[in-house]
Amino acid sequence: MTDTRLYPSVRERVLDAVERLIDASALRELASQLLSRPGMCLSPSWHRRWSALVILPCLALDGDGQAATFGAAAVEIAATAGDVADDLADGDWASGDRDWPRALNATTALLSLACRCLANLGEPLGWARAEQATSMLAEGTIAACGGQDLDLQFEWQGDVSEEQAYEATRRKAGSLAACACGIGALCATEDAETISLVARFGSKVGIIAQLLNDITGLADGSDLGKRKQTVPIAYALRCAREEGLADLLSWYASDRPRQEQADVARRMEALGALHYGWVLAEAHRREALACLRRLARHSGRGQVSSLRRLLPDLKPVRPGDGRRGPG
Repeated sequence: MTDTRLYPSVRERVLDAVERLIDASALRELASQLLSRPGMCLSPSWHRRWSALVILPCLALDGDGQAATFGAAAVEIAATAGDVADDLADGDWASGDRDWPRALNATTALLSLACRCLANLGEPLGWARAEQATSMLAEGTIAACGGQDLDLQFEWQGDVSEEQAYEATRRKAGSLAACACGIGALCATEDAETISLVARFGSKVGIIAQLLNDITGLADGSDLGKRKQTVPIAYALRCAREEGLADLLSWYASDRPRQEQADVARRMEALGALHYGWVLAEAHRREALACLRRLARHSGRGQVSSLRRLLPDLKPVRPGDGRRGPG
């Protein structure tokens, strides 16, 4: 079975979980609205990237594609909860101020809903594997929350190192992607080494996607306005400190006007920030491909090389081109 034939089942799993498990009608409606936000699994513009991280590894390892749809539904729901929490934390919530407490409350319900979806793996795969999948999701979301917490702590700080910024990225973006791929592998095998290699590959996919978003967030100025401390921005600020660029450091430590962001972005590019982020993303891409080669040798399945399609395209971004990364 191809992955495209499985995606409609993922939506069905999500809809069934919302309708069957949320008995309060207002909360059920709100959960459906959140899951229908642009790019989310109930939206016409569904990106499918989270589901693909579960389904494609399962199929590449000749696993149970229908079982993987339960895992994909769980990851889609958890990713939606994280996306909502991220928007609330960043002040990007588009609805009226009165709606944000309800949205925050709903994220807790969505995470619980995700765990209930994984309970459905008990029948096709056995309860031990269903419990393992639930543990993987819990560990992935906790690690992602840890990364988000670091990200929030770093805002408006001028002394965050590239290593600290990278740790936030690894936790925030790599953990849930690793969890998604690991659950997909678990739907095909109980071999611990295979699951570990697939999860490691997934982590690289998530980190690359986040680095590309961070590159674009610097290039288009969106992260500058929020005084984010992403990997490329942390690199640029370190270079500014080493070169004594006091005016640039002063701008980043203040709430100076947004119209100056384009000039700041160009100066940070001149310091090598975009190139640094791109080179780091390329290094992770090479490591991801190495994971696939080891996976092919260990599993004896050459078709796992098809998972390279999950890797984001690496296209250098320059200030002002307006492109957004895939993560």
